[in-house]
Amino acid sequence: MSFKGDVAQIPLSNILQALLLNNQEGILTLESAFFRQNIAVLKTGLRILNFNAKHPDTLKYILVKDKLLTESQFQNIFSSWLPGSSYPGDFLISRRIITEDQVTTRILHQIENLVLELIVHPDLKYEFTAHADTTAFELFSPDVLGKELILSSSAVLMESVRRDDELRRIKQLIPLDTEIYAFTNKRTLSSNTLDINQECLKEIKPFLNGEFPIGRIASLSALSIFETYQTIHQLLKRGLIAPLSTTDKKLLAEKLRKSFREQDAIETLRSVVQSEPNDTDSRL
Repeated sequence: MSFKGDVAQIPLSNILQALLLNNQEGILTLESAFFRQNIAVLKTGLRILNFNAKHPDTLKYILVKDKLLTESQFQNIFSSWLPGSSYPGDFLISRRIITEDQVTTRILHQIENLVLELIVHPDLKYEFTAHADTTAFELFSPDVLGKELILSSSAVLMESVRRDDELRRIKQLIPLDTEIYAFTNKRTLSSNTLDINQECLKEIKPFLNGEFPIGRIASLSALSIFETYQTIHQLLKRGLIAPLSTTDKKLLAEKLRKSFREQDAIETLRSVVQSEPNDTDSRL
């Protein structure tokens, strides 16, 4: 059995619920204008898969996102890997590039973030193929470490709704992903009473120097879009960060341009235009 559709007509969460209620197993393929992703739908839950059987694209994305490897390091390591000879994640463990502990902590966290973002993605086409063999697309051996990477379907669906609701509320206060923030008080960040996820805070601190828009922070850091917005919102509520003024953004754009960071300069001016639509001087 196979069927396909568009989440614009039927939300992905509804599709997953229907598959789970009917005890269906197979591969759910998701596609947008920017990426393609496979997910194994199992009676025990959901497990992320590579899309390309010959090039472990999802594994590369996760490892680079979490900064366990750079893209060039990943390419160099896998230049000696023969597709089908071993699972790509097991290959990395056998070469001591990553550890089993990293798989069940950091990599699992990135997998959770990826699946949660996919479920609420507004622009996806999907295709489900029942009883499809997942072997060629698995990140790790499904009988060993792969068992540790199965996500509870009900937990994922509930968390996706919670995150989506919270992100909508946050975006009412921070509507633009081009907004740029800088610290106003770094001393308080070391306080043990600061009720903010310390891992998220540690990851985001280097990017809150008044040069990076929110969207860029989410792409450059190990944080998901939700974690990025949530952490910035918490810091903003406590008065620890503040958005750059229009004047400061223009000065920043000029500084970036002189440093030959043309793309960053363009993003900064885009932030000015989006926050100040009547500022015709900054239009490109």
